[in-house]
Amino acid sequence: MRVAQVCDLEVEAANGVSRAVATLVEHLARLGVELECWNISSAVPAISDRTIRGVRVLDLPARGRALGMLAGLPDPTRDAIRQRRVDLVHFHSVFIGHNVHAARLLGVPYVVTPHGGYAQAVLDGSNRFAKRLWLAGWEERYLQRARVVHAVSEAERDALRQRWPGLSIRYVPNAVDLPDLIGGVPPASDDFVFLGRLATDHKGLDIMLRGFARFARRGGTGRLVLAGPDWRGCRATLQRLAEAEGMADRVVFPGPVFAEAKTRLLAGARAFVHTSRWEGLPLAVLEAMANATPVLVTPETNLAAIVTRYRAGVVCRGDPDAIADAFSALASAPEAEKRSRRQAARRLVEENFGWPRVRRDLMRLYEDAVATPPGTHTANPVQ
Repeated sequence: MRVAQVCDLEVEAANGVSRAVATLVEHLARLGVELECWNISSAVPAISDRTIRGVRVLDLPARGRALGMLAGLPDPTRDAIRQRRVDLVHFHSVFIGHNVHAARLLGVPYVVTPHGGYAQAVLDGSNRFAKRLWLAGWEERYLQRARVVHAVSEAERDALRQRWPGLSIRYVPNAVDLPDLIGGVPPASDDFVFLGRLATDHKGLDIMLRGFARFARRGGTGRLVLAGPDWRGCRATLQRLAEAEGMADRVVFPGPVFAEAKTRLLAGARAFVHTSRWEGLPLAVLEAMANATPVLVTPETNLAAIVTRYRAGVVCRGDPDAIADAFSALASAPEAEKRSRRQAARRLVEENFGWPRVRRDLMRLYEDAVATPPGTHTANPVQ
């Protein structure tokens, strides 16, 4: 099967969607899938191609966001897409005009993965009126023409079915590689760690920081490490908030962390903290648990039920007082319970989010998408 992933291929990225696609490409290639990536972007000056880890990346120019939504793709890009010889195209994320316009040019089936982008908090957030107009005018038809809309969590699948009951929606989760744990479960520091884009509203970093400050004022020890690249000036806002809370020396911003440094940071954390206001399925939380790190999560991560079932961490509401209580519960737990949580976190990923199972289910999704006649729907979820 020949499959095009519509994305840039970023092997090291802070964005969870980019990391998810990069590892997806790697694992599908191991199954013998012929892959290429279409990087459709206004930052591309002219059509070109390159190879990353044996995968062809085709760079295709696009117009700017607003103009591109209205005017579509430039003629050279349209011609290049029409000429590609693939069996299936896989689009990622939402409210991307060039994805919608590219889909209209295809003579082959396509799959769409929203990655949580249709969560109610997103639809009600910034530019909500423009989003509603775009959905009604363009994006809903794009979804209706997709052979499959791929949900990365059960909660996302259920929400998509409720919003668009006529779509073919299948659930296959994100997956992560399981790193080797030298000497078994590593020892923990006193640091609570977040890793990802410093997107305050999306990731709930403001309530996380306020919750940590309340925990610290009660006598809680350790630091809050907010690792990742700035996002639209959020780092400066968070630094001002840390100063206002009297936490300037206990909330640290090491910047982006990758490769071995990232593994050490995750594996050595007291807990990984992710207090999102909305998500699809956050890859960073899976990566932390794969490194045997317990987690503190809100229900909006779509991981609350399974974290609770495995006893792999603490689940709390997304408000500062509840988050402070969760910090305290993690810090004050007996050593045996802390070890048990670390082991449970690793086991949770091994049994539910490892690549062997996920790539099998995703290949079945692809095969069904190609085999399903246009205009018909098979909405049976992959469990």
